[in-house]
Amino acid sequence: MFRKIIAAIAFFLSAACSQPAIAASPQIVPTITALKAGNFTSYGTLYVQGYAAIGDGGGGSFIWVAGSLPCNSVIGGGDGGTTFCSGNGSGGYLTTGYWKRQLTNFTYNILWFGADPTGAAPSQVAIQAAQTTACANQPTTPTNSNQLAAAIYWPRGRYLLTAGVTFGACYRVRNYGDGWQTSVIMFRPTANDLVALKCEEAGAQCANMEVDHLGFYSDDTTHRKTALAMVDTTSSTVHDVYCSGSFSTGLSFSWHDSSNSSNCFLINGRDNSQMRTIQAFADRPIYFGVNPNAAAW
Repeated sequence: MFRKIIAAIAFFLSAACSQPAIAASPQIVPTITALKAGNFTSYGTLYVQGYAAIGDGGGGSFIWVAGSLPCNSVIGGGDGGTTFCSGNGSGGYLTTGYWKRQLTNFTYNILWFGADPTGAAPSQVAIQAAQTTACANQPTTPTNSNQLAAAIYWPRGRYLLTAGVTFGACYRVRNYGDGWQTSVIMFRPTANDLVALKCEEAGAQCANMEVDHLGFYSDDTTHRKTALAMVDTTSSTVHDVYCSGSFSTGLSFSWHDSSNSSNCFLINGRDNSQMRTIQAFADRPIYFGVNPNAAAW
């Protein structure tokens, strides 16, 4: 009996060793950088553990899709968060397909695009990529005015912006966080008249947009700046948003500059928009400007 058991175990081990090397379960890759550099296409499905580091919130599940993307550099190709080129394992790129993040809805997490929630590095490039991707991959036009087509999620963190982010080149998009004390935008502009977050589309309306549960802070007291601008806005909503100077540095309690003309909320409106449950400490807490598209209506 003992010999039969040993023989059976040896048979199963031999059968297991004779199977192909490709695992049935998804291959695990540590970061997006590793995903773009290596050739893992034989697996078909991957789980990436983080964007720049394991556990940083930028990972997720990916599938291999036949087709091509413009792959010309380590950071080139794809949209930077949901599609990526694949390396060929020797410094080049494959042109037979690309990696696509598996999505369950039309909500785009800014961490997927490499935003830094620690505030150590500027995140405007990553967040702009998230805005652009959300607009480019919306579902069909919503059937009613209350239906949002896409959303950009700002998880808990402190996001440094040294230049502005623009959204609005699409229809019904929501930018939202986990709360004004937890999803924080730290704005440090490098020139005058920059806007941290701006809803604008040239010659068209900023329509049916929503911004909520975000906090805007700045320890800059030199440059004239705006936290949130809604240009030619209609049927849009801003709520549960906070704007002030930086509590940590003691430089200023208010959103402020040397000319006393910085805005927390700048509204160049059209009609039918609302703001509620907001707090603003600034040279101009809420400023209503001229609609640049007024001649069109």
